[in-house]
Amino acid sequence: RAHGGTNGDTNGGANGHNGHGVNGGGSKATEGVAPLPARQASFGYTSEEMIVVLRPMLADAKEPVGAMGDDTPAAAYSALPRPLFHYVKQRFAEVTNPPIDPLREEMVMSLRVLLGRRANVLEETAEATRLIELKSPILQPEQMAALRRVDQPGFSAATVDAVWPLPADDELTAEAAGAMLRAAVEKLCLEAEEAV
Repeated sequence: RAHGGTNGDTNGGANGHNGHGVNGGGSKATEGVAPLPARQASFGYTSEEMIVVLRPMLADAKEPVGAMGDDTPAAAYSALPRPLFHYVKQRFAEVTNPPIDPLREEMVMSLRVLLGRRANVLEETAEATRLIELKSPILQPEQMAALRRVDQPGFSAATVDAVWPLPADDELTAEAAGAMLRAAVEKLCLEAEEAV
């Protein structure tokens, strides 16, 4: 209910200006743009996010203060749809003041990834430089396709299928679904190891 109210407020404000707002049909600039609720759902905005986080930010022009820690289930186990970013966890975090990130502090922080076989660091060989450098670990489809086309020794690519069949049984229990997921992940890991 709160989600609908928030969207209604947002859309009402945008549409109430001249009748041709975000979801209106009169603006050529918004033709082909998905409705606001659909875009919010795509990026994982829940009613709680709208009320607890976004509304105070709009009202006070600053981020709301909250408790430390995250007691929500991991994205893979959540019953709610979660954005892609919630499936990735960092291994290490360093708190700095002022805060730095790879966008504002490009000279000292990077998300780059090196692909290829690592040579012995104690030996100076040409093989040590045979690496592919990526600016980010998140790849676009065209980047994946380019990596598959690399035809150089030591850079062969393999594709493993991460999809598994789910029976069309409406009474599938959570335990059975979890066991199927566990078996599928183990199979995926074995195939990846064999490919390497």
